[in-house]
Amino acid sequence: MRRAYRLDVRLAIIVTVISALTLVGAGMILSMEFTGGQFAIEERGLSSQVKDWAGSLRRNSDGRVVFDRPAETSSDIDPPYTGLLSGDQPVYGYTVTDASGTVLDRSDVNAPAGRPGPAAKEPVLSTGPTLDGTGVVLIAELYVPEFGVWLRLARSRSDVAALTNTFFAQSLEELGWAPWRCLLSW
Repeated sequence: MRRAYRLDVRLAIIVTVISALTLVGAGMILSMEFTGGQFAIEERGLSSQVKDWAGSLRRNSDGRVVFDRPAETSSDIDPPYTGLLSGDQPVYGYTVTDASGTVLDRSDVNAPAGRPGPAAKEPVLSTGPTLDGTGVVLIAELYVPEFGVWLRLARSRSDVAALTNTFFAQSLEELGWAPWRCLLSW
């Protein structure tokens, strides 16, 4: 009878470990789906915003391409933001950049640094620094062929939603291997 008890204990341990690993795996898959969905929503929003605002480019009296900032109503902006493109902490920053990387027009805060990518009909997403060095921003850039420039729109990665998305993504990258290692060690 003692042998049967040992077999039951071993079987219970194995079933418990397999159940725990299954739960961890399911949790990882759900987290990946959640994170992917959150990033997709954020990226889709930035992509549609840069497409909408590309129509606000015009040539000024000097012939330089500039961006006509949209009218802002402060009641629509959630704290801690001060405006879409205005104030000390705007939601977005922008640059209007030519093919050589020269900045023709820019916002005061969160203006994305760097050279534009290839001329594409759809927005191209990336991350990069700001011109003033305040941090990393998510960038959507769109080539506007009528003016031969890129409108590069950036959103700060320091807001709570962005930090949550980044935390989940980095956790999955750094810790996602652990359950697989446990499974393979059996």
